[in-house]
Amino acid sequence: MKSKISTAVSQIPLSGIREMWKRAAQYENVISLGIGEPDFNTPKEICQQALQDALQGATHYTQSQGDPELLKAIQMYLYGRLGEDFSIPQIVVTTGGVGGLTSFFRTVLNPGDEVIIPEPYFPPYRHHIEWVGAKAVLLQTRFENGFVPTPEALEAAITQHSKVLLLNSPNNPTGAIIPAETLDSIAHIVLERDLLVLSDEVYERLLFDGRTHESIRTRPGMKERTVVVHSFSKSFAMTGWRIGYAFGPEWLIESMIKVVSS
Repeated sequence: MKSKISTAVSQIPLSGIREMWKRAAQYENVISLGIGEPDFNTPKEICQQALQDALQGATHYTQSQGDPELLKAIQMYLYGRLGEDFSIPQIVVTTGGVGGLTSFFRTVLNPGDEVIIPEPYFPPYRHHIEWVGAKAVLLQTRFENGFVPTPEALEAAITQHSKVLLLNSPNNPTGAIIPAETLDSIAHIVLERDLLVLSDEVYERLLFDGRTHESIRTRPGMKERTVVVHSFSKSFAMTGWRIGYAFGPEWLIESMIKVVSS
């Protein structure tokens, strides 16, 4: 019966992380450097509010874009974090951060399009790109450069089929943060080559040693071509809740909502 499985899915290997979990379970006192999971539970205040809302009947379908109250809360959160007044049509709630990634890919990619991804990268990126018939173009980074993609390497990776640059900063798995001056150069190339940007910023609040994070969408000309993916999983220790959101230009989010609702 395995022949009934689609070719696209059959060609995707099982997650290496899951395989390592199985092996690690055979040993004691194993230190996990695997999945991005906070070492504490979801704060009680969040759990209590969710329970209260559920008991009061907030258990039904919401609009496709997301629950209006949640959308408003995200809007206020983004204003507090970024100092920018987003409109509600610029935001969409997704099933975790991965839901934002897949919705974006299904919205913008056609068969044969190319997505440039700096290595090392979060493994599901490639799978979701290939599922829609597009191609992942891997951009090598080097230890001596802090695993940060260089503008020169990016320029060399672009072809006539390039459509999207996927950035993940802070990076999973390396923790690398793209410096401000590198973001400037990358943004210049993106504008010059007319690319879209998907910026996975799920780890944007996990910063140490006084380091700061900047989004590429803050660069001139980038807001109209960048979608940012966030998740409640890391920032609020809500990995099991599977709640994420994406924000960006209204023209693009509007089409992502079509995908989310389908």
